[in-house]
Amino acid sequence: MYSKLIIFVLLILYCAIAEGRIFSSRRIKRQTVVSSSANSNGNATNVVNSAAANNYKTIDGTIGVNVSAAGNASGANSANLTGSGSGSAGSQVVQAGGDVSSMGTNAQSVQNMNAALYGSNMSANNFLQGTAQGVGATSTRANGSAIMVNGSQSSPTSSNNSQAMSSASGSQNSNSQSVLNQILSWNTVMTQLFGSAVGNGYGNAYASSNIGSGNAVNGVEGNSVVSAMNTGNGSINTQVNANGTINNNRNQLQANGYGTAGGSGNTTLVQASNLQSNSSGVNN
Repeated sequence: MYSKLIIFVLLILYCAIAEGRIFSSRRIKRQTVVSSSANSNGNATNVVNSAAANNYKTIDGTIGVNVSAAGNASGANSANLTGSGSGSAGSQVVQAGGDVSSMGTNAQSVQNMNAALYGSNMSANNFLQGTAQGVGATSTRANGSAIMVNGSQSSPTSSNNSQAMSSASGSQNSNSQSVLNQILSWNTVMTQLFGSAVGNGYGNAYASSNIGSGNAVNGVEGNSVVSAMNTGNGSINTQVNANGTINNNRNQLQANGYGTAGGSGNTTLVQASNLQSNSSGVNN
């Protein structure tokens, strides 16, 4: 009787050990959710645009994501482009995009954006440019963003509201240009901003430019405006430009305004500029 009991106990132990080996040999696979998307839209007489999104995995198991959007819009009166892209792998997310609009007799808008994720590395490049020429009023605007997130932490270089805007007016002619260029990785940033405007006319004319980029830790903002008028319908010339650069923690800013006004009667000429930066290293 005892021998049968011993055999029964040994059998139970054997089954338990075998079952443990089976379960211990099972591999628990962890899946990483990967996604990407991109889009590009344009509105003008002539529009050429494209968008692409790609996910891949290398032979050594590294996950990668590439997204891009590009466009060129041109025509009379207005040219508008909007493009964006987003990629994610697990808790890592990279996003970039923006819009550019131009208004004037001859208007052109250009965008070229790409963002990438490769293993633990992320990067984003975003270029936006608007130009406009004509008689009367012209304006250009470029708005962009580049954001990188890992879990609950955002990159110190991320910026969700970068912009360059210019406008001008003159009965003879006017032109406006706005440029925004962002090149970011997790710890490095190079952002270039440029705005210029010229307005020439009789009696009155104006020109203005506004630029701004960065975040609460590191950012720049600048603007310049010139406005003039003459009650005797005299000749008016106005011109402004503003440019700024964020190069990691060192910023550069410049804004200028020029104006001439002449003729009989009363003449008024106003010029104002403003520069702001919240980085530790600043050149004004």
